[in-house]
Amino acid sequence: MNVSILDKVWPWRLFITKSDAMRPMIFAGDLLVVRRAARDGLGYEAGDVIVYDSSHEKPSASVRRICTVLHPSDGTTHYVVRRDDDGLAVDSIVESSRVIGEVEARLVNVGRVVGGSVGRSKRSLSRLEPAPNTRQTALPGGWSNVD
Repeated sequence: MNVSILDKVWPWRLFITKSDAMRPMIFAGDLLVVRRAARDGLGYEAGDVIVYDSSHEKPSASVRRICTVLHPSDGTTHYVVRRDDDGLAVDSIVESSRVIGEVEARLVNVGRVVGGSVGRSKRSLSRLEPAPNTRQTALPGGWSNVD
């Protein structure tokens, strides 16, 4: 099957995280399962964890949590996003058209094996966990909601 055809019908994309910017829920080396954005990146809410194109010249994806949804008078939608690891209130403002999708699950530490950089980690290589999304009320593995 042609990869471009599969890319158009498959609703998910996979990303390997390269940093601990979203710690304590997402770590470097985690493989993220991302549901593609629908409707030009619209419909997300505060607390959703999204992947967006953060580049200006070459493709580069970033993972951030939405803090606030903005609806300027020009009819567009923007998301105020932040990292989880440093406690900053705002990291950047993202246009909805730059959203690639929402993180739905993660494969813990799998990216370290796939990427060839297996390190000394006490984290399991066999867990598939739901995304750290604040709209969930009960999370497995002892997670708690973060508002």
